Amino acid sequence: MLTLRNAVCNERWEACWQEICTEQYRQLLLRRKQRVLPHVEQMVSSLMLWLLQFRPPTPKPVAPLPRPVAPAATLPGSSRPSSYHPWKRTLACRSKPIAKK
Repeated sequence: MLTLRNAVCNERWEACWQEICTEQYRQLLLRRKQRVLPHVEQMVSSLMLWLLQFRPPTPKPVAPLPRPVAPAATLPGSSRPSSYHPWKRTLACRSKPIAKK
């Protein structure tokens, strides 16, 4: 009340009244926000639970296929190279025989 009386006496009523209205409106908005916030949080949590229920299941990780075992380079029990040894493979690009005609 003292503030209002001073505002009237100092001829600052318009400026003070504007400040008072602004502060009251700010407090009103703050009360609304505090009243609504729990409801909004509850709605968001229910929505998240609902979305989780309809989410497609995550695919199970696929185990990698076992790699085929390459045949041994040497025959077991001997020192001879097997038919799969790299030396016994044919070359990918063969040299062409030179024709002597």
